[in-house]
Amino acid sequence: MCGILGNFSHQPDRNLSRRLEAALSSLQHRGPDDQGLDHIDFKNGGRLSLGHKRLSIIDLTQNGHQPMKSEDGRYTMVYNGEIYNYVELRAELVKIGHVFQTETDSEVLLVSWQQWGLECLDRLDGMFAFVMFDRKNETIHCVRDAFGIKPLYYYTTDHQFCFGSEPKAIREIVTDRLFINRDHALKYILYGEHNQESTTFFGGIHKVLPGSYLRVDLGSENITIDEKRWYWPDITERDDVNFERASDEFRELFLQSVKRQLRSDVPLGAALSGGIDSSSVVCSIRHLEPDFPIHTFSYIAKGSVVSEEKWIDLINNDVNSDAHKTFVTSDDFLNDLDEFLAAQGEPLGGMSFYAEFSVYKLAKEHGMKVMLEGHGADESVCGYDGYPEYRVRSLIEKREFLNAIQFLNQWRQWPGRKNSDVKRSLIYGLRTGLNMNPRLINLLKRNLRSQEVDDVLFQGDIKLPKPYRDFEEDSLPGRSLAYRLRHEVCKRRCQHHLQGADRSAMIRSIENRVPFLSAELVSFMLRMPEHFMVSNEGRTKHLFRHAMRGIVPNEVLERKDKIGYETPPSLRLPMNNMLKKSLAQSLERIGFLNHDEVFNRMHDGDDSSIRLDTELPWRLFNLLKWADQEDIQSKPA
Repeated sequence: MCGILGNFSHQPDRNLSRRLEAALSSLQHRGPDDQGLDHIDFKNGGRLSLGHKRLSIIDLTQNGHQPMKSEDGRYTMVYNGEIYNYVELRAELVKIGHVFQTETDSEVLLVSWQQWGLECLDRLDGMFAFVMFDRKNETIHCVRDAFGIKPLYYYTTDHQFCFGSEPKAIREIVTDRLFINRDHALKYILYGEHNQESTTFFGGIHKVLPGSYLRVDLGSENITIDEKRWYWPDITERDDVNFERASDEFRELFLQSVKRQLRSDVPLGAALSGGIDSSSVVCSIRHLEPDFPIHTFSYIAKGSVVSEEKWIDLINNDVNSDAHKTFVTSDDFLNDLDEFLAAQGEPLGGMSFYAEFSVYKLAKEHGMKVMLEGHGADESVCGYDGYPEYRVRSLIEKREFLNAIQFLNQWRQWPGRKNSDVKRSLIYGLRTGLNMNPRLINLLKRNLRSQEVDDVLFQGDIKLPKPYRDFEEDSLPGRSLAYRLRHEVCKRRCQHHLQGADRSAMIRSIENRVPFLSAELVSFMLRMPEHFMVSNEGRTKHLFRHAMRGIVPNEVLERKDKIGYETPPSLRLPMNNMLKKSLAQSLERIGFLNHDEVFNRMHDGDDSSIRLDTELPWRLFNLLKWADQEDIQSKPA
């Protein structure tokens, strides 16, 4: 795991080298073990600079130094991530005739590109963000892994292209003044959306989308960029498996993913929240490695109804692990607040990320450099509430009306599910599956509350953006649930959690690994019959739970609640004069927010403190603190 950056300019200025060094320093936490910076001059006067900060995980010698060049001198690479199947790929490449100089997965990636070009991406089992310079064609490819586990940002003009693992590195390099991306910030405030598109909170800075790459032509008079998606899994239903066979196949793929992700030359631990996902990772480690010294790290909401401690203890006892727990109080949160928000780099979704932040802080204290965790399971194996509206839509599209009604009747029997959710699911299924008359739909919607855009929060002549909508209505008939899961894991909800996990881990110089997000595993799951994903009785993670029998204790597999990283309720931040002045200055800096209304929403009837336990107050506060920390403001009208 590392930090990468680079810049190409047709006419580099005299201070560029100093700015590149500052950018590398800003990524110190992502790679404290080694540093490299190379410059490549073009015949037309342009210069490409490639920088790297290394966190040594595989082959701890200087052999892993980057930028790394191919043996023939054509390619130069900077790379952040891990290729888990590098051992198997290396053996395949040796048979072809390649000779390796190191034991690193970095060299395996470089040689794979040299051998297969873009086609090598489908062979990789890993998480990565890398940039490959082709000296022959004067192009670079900026590539991001299938699910966007590792970040990659960029900034471009006609005569400059800049990239980095974090926006702060890019801000150190470019000389243009950057402003708040107002449209992005408005969507965050109104709808909680902040990671679905290529835009960021920084105007001009974009991210390479998950499963995509940029081909950047540096040899032409004006820099040109071509973006393409290289990973988009098929969701066509397989008709050659029954439930038992599918369970066996899933189990084998998951264990293979965990086994590969145990490859490390440094201390390795696991995050354990007590839920099915993280418990499955920990129990699979013990299943694969009976004598492996397992270290688990857990957040405990002591004395709260959301505490998972009894489940955490159950798993730790089952696998005989060395358990480490962090007991975080409201005072701890307030003391960590500035560091926590600064580590994230951009406003984030909610308070659960702080619990994860504290887990990685604990893991660092105990010397861990690699951590396995359960992110991606809910999106890939159909967790949360099981997405009932999409399951119903699939049944209606297949004209299985009675099955749709029976499914909803069974689904609502589970804890935490409401009659209003049943009604919404049925309305959605009828509207999209049958294209029902809008008047009838409106009649069915009676007594259901709808979300209305709250425009009193804003001031000035601004046009409020609509919610993010790229989930197409014309999904494959009868595969609406699979379609939604693909959307969630490859584009939408998964991105929130992965960005938060990456930032919380890397600020501690720890590599976080996610066994559920193996491309082979996800591609397998998305082709399963939908009643394997969520059963006809409303059981979420149906196939996954069955596949883990004999590995994970049945008490955990039978859990019907979902808690995860939840912080204690009623979290409030005391309001003093200094904080009030700081927030007021941020409001002036942002410009498009109504001062009085924002403070009313954050106070929620209590002028002595700010509520951070509900979504809107948290988002408003987070945006204001971010603008202050980043010293950034809205672009003048």
